[in-house]
Amino acid sequence: MNRSEPTLRSIRVANEEDAAAIAELSRNLLEFEKSLNGGMGQLNPWAGGVEEILKQMMRPDTLFLVAVINGEIGGYIKTIIVGHQLGPAELGFARWLLGLVESGGRRTFNFLLRRPRPSVVLSGGYISGIFVRAEHRRSNTGHLLVEAAEDWFRQHDIATADLHVLFANAAAREFWEELGYEPVSLGMQKKI
Repeated sequence: MNRSEPTLRSIRVANEEDAAAIAELSRNLLEFEKSLNGGMGQLNPWAGGVEEILKQMMRPDTLFLVAVINGEIGGYIKTIIVGHQLGPAELGFARWLLGLVESGGRRTFNFLLRRPRPSVVLSGGYISGIFVRAEHRRSNTGHLLVEAAEDWFRQHDIATADLHVLFANAAAREFWEELGYEPVSLGMQKKI
């Protein structure tokens, strides 16, 4: 990016036309994380696919936001509301009804074919992924994406936001700590 040209940036809800750009950024994120992780783990070929992104965009508990910089997608964030049922006023009746039918089917399947489990009510926001193109980093783009995601959580009365970051990704840990996020657990892995 030429520093002398003005940067026009906006954060907005992603739409279907953004799916290919989000898929590309998602693949970049997965490849970057794999390089940091010493090659541990497998890249799921579907995880960064356009069809998978479009499918996830249809979920009422999931929101993709994009940073549009000079007319191009310069970054994205994927957020999920966990354990909180959104109603028809928040979703629109048709989308709410579809979600109700799908969740009813899952509950029936679990009841009939799996051992019953006690209900656990957990509610919170989860930041599933964020990626900003290298040329737009350190320009406040990531901060603006997180701020917009947190606003969405607040609109749904979500009081906490969780995320996972690779221990080897010191820059990401510093980014999240600058925004007030604190370490709360340690995940471990062994190559077998």
